[in-house]
Amino acid sequence: MNNIITYIKSILCIGCLLFVTSCGDDGVEVVSQDVSWTMDSQYIEEDVCEELGINPFMDLVYFSYYSTPLMSVKANYDLEHVTLVGDNDFSFNVKITKPFKEDLKLKLTTISNTQFPVAVEEYTKVADDNCILGTAVLKAGELETTIKFSFKDIDKLNELPGYVLALTLVIENQQEHLGVSKSRGTFFIKVDTAIQIENIEASNEPIEGELFNDIVTFESDIRPDKLSTLNDGDRKKNSWYTSNAQNYLTMKFSNSVTLKGIMVDTNPSVTSNYALKSVKVMVDKGNGQWLSNGVYEQGHVKGVAYIKFKTPIDCVGIRFEDIMSITNRFTVDVNEVTFIK
Repeated sequence: MNNIITYIKSILCIGCLLFVTSCGDDGVEVVSQDVSWTMDSQYIEEDVCEELGINPFMDLVYFSYYSTPLMSVKANYDLEHVTLVGDNDFSFNVKITKPFKEDLKLKLTTISNTQFPVAVEEYTKVADDNCILGTAVLKAGELETTIKFSFKDIDKLNELPGYVLALTLVIENQQEHLGVSKSRGTFFIKVDTAIQIENIEASNEPIEGELFNDIVTFESDIRPDKLSTLNDGDRKKNSWYTSNAQNYLTMKFSNSVTLKGIMVDTNPSVTSNYALKSVKVMVDKGNGQWLSNGVYEQGHVKGVAYIKFKTPIDCVGIRFEDIMSITNRFTVDVNEVTFIK
């Protein structure tokens, strides 16, 4: 019996010893593992990098901007010349992902096979020979430089609704492990061209010439029953007036006439809030299109506004828009309208 008890104790001691030993072992043996969820490293290094224009083995030169690589420019066309709203000198910041060991010579070039960030189907591409494409040097050890662009002949930007251009960077002294970013290597310019003529003189001086208003037909979106009072000969009485910013007054002639200007009788009272202060003058030369000739704007005109064309115009119609009073409101008294040729 004692031998049996001793044997059992020996077995228990050996079991405890094995348990303690196994608990103290930091090693873990993994028999199997499901790796079906693991992201393919080839995808990370090639597909994603291709999509983002990133190459971990290359230094990248790129355009630096905060939102969209798009510069919008406005241009005014007076049927003879084009004027940019702003300077014809466009600067772009160019950076590199980390300083390079040598000077890098950069230049701009145009590209055509790229997607524009906004709709530009009706716009014309800027001709390559109308581009002055700048160059720049990114100094060794530096992270940033500036490169410039300008139009060679602004007057060639005269087609409506405007022009578009896509620019990209080229490294002239191409180096190994160096390239242009695919995601930030293109910058776009959009020129919105609008016909804008400044043909209204601001003097408000009486205009010499022959006065007439008997061969004109008046049209408006407000008080059409009072339009006949605008050429009834009574320059003091008011029956027709505007009420809001959308109101217009159209005057059409039976034949084309050459006008030096227009005389508008308005409220003559110095205390009135309804006297004419400003009006946008539109002209129809016979093609059915209203072309702005500028804005007449004065202080108090003491009852009579003389709207003089700097250059006399041939037209079949005149249209007043944005008719505003001296209090900058859109209720304006118009007593009589007379034309001067």
